[in-house]
Amino acid sequence: MKTLPLPHSEHLANTRALSLAARGAFIDLLCVQAERGFAPSKEDDICRAIGILPSEWREIKSEVIPLFIVTDEGMQHEATAKAIEKKARISRARKDAAEKRWGKKETPVSLEHMEGVAARFGIPKEQAREFYENQKR
Repeated sequence: MKTLPLPHSEHLANTRALSLAARGAFIDLLCVQAERGFAPSKEDDICRAIGILPSEWREIKSEVIPLFIVTDEGMQHEATAKAIEKKARISRARKDAAEKRWGKKETPVSLEHMEGVAARFGIPKEQAREFYENQKR
């Protein structure tokens, strides 16, 4: 599940003067950005993405649009984009460190051990040898 890294102090400072409807649309667009990388910039796409009527969007878009950077790909809230990227960098670094520390380590198993385990379970030695050889490949 993706989460929205919301810079709270900046959010409160930037949205305090917005109407409640504009704040709701802003949060929804941030969620879309967190999910897709960009929020849509075309009116029809915005309305579909956040579940708002075009007439409702037209009433609040002058409050919401200035909070985003509009590009060819769509709209992006700069602070949220930076927070998402920072979170992704940290996640990658942690993943790499875990793989380095706990990565796939092959424990060598001898043929004698394999045959002993097979004997305890009543498996013929030939099958144990065949299994052993296949595991080495």
